[in-house]
Amino acid sequence: EKDDSGLALGFTLEQMADIVYGQLRAIGLLEKLAPVILVVGHGSKSANNPYFASYGCGACSGRPGDANARALCTMGNNPEVRDIIFRKYGFLFPDQTVFVAAIHDT
Repeated sequence: EKDDSGLALGFTLEQMADIVYGQLRAIGLLEKLAPVILVVGHGSKSANNPYFASYGCGACSGRPGDANARALCTMGNNPEVRDIIFRKYGFLFPDQTVFVAAIHDT
């Protein structure tokens, strides 16, 4: 989908499928899926600390990783994304498998 100026708004379903499958493949989670896949971002809380950003996620530019965890779970729970993953990669999610986002406050 694009906005009035022609800029893309978010990922396409095909891109989401590639992201979800790529993440599962990268961590070796393509066999024997549990009913719940917990995707945990990390971050921390601090007061009066000039080094606060160093406690966040390096992959998230020093910010907490909870937004990325929620995004991956939203994509992974989408039935259309799962259908594309099955058609493109032959990977079938068990019906009971759900992605749940969390954050670990270090």
